[in-house]
Amino acid sequence: MHFIIPKPKTSAKDLESFYTKSESSKYWAQDFYPAVAETRRLSIFRPRVFDIVAMCKMKSVNVGNLIDVGSGYGIFLEEWRAHNAETTLLAIEPNESLAEVCSL
Repeated sequence: MHFIIPKPKTSAKDLESFYTKSESSKYWAQDFYPAVAETRRLSIFRPRVFDIVAMCKMKSVNVGNLIDVGSGYGIFLEEWRAHNAETTLLAIEPNESLAEVCSL
């Protein structure tokens, strides 16, 4: 027996409103991220960069351009730049508060 569960469709307008104006986004930008930014750098983003670099080396992939969508504070791209300075980076962050912090 198979069940089909339809996924709700969210409009681009609703997504933009959520990421730029919702109470949830404000909480993440003003309370959560500032409190845990450096812990997340060390426990999530730095290891993730090391893993991706290792995979790229294993597959002989040279990353010339890298886009981080929903980049938050830009910590992932900061870590990437620290280990791969030659890569052109682009951060896309819809939340204005986070985008201000995430200037590379």
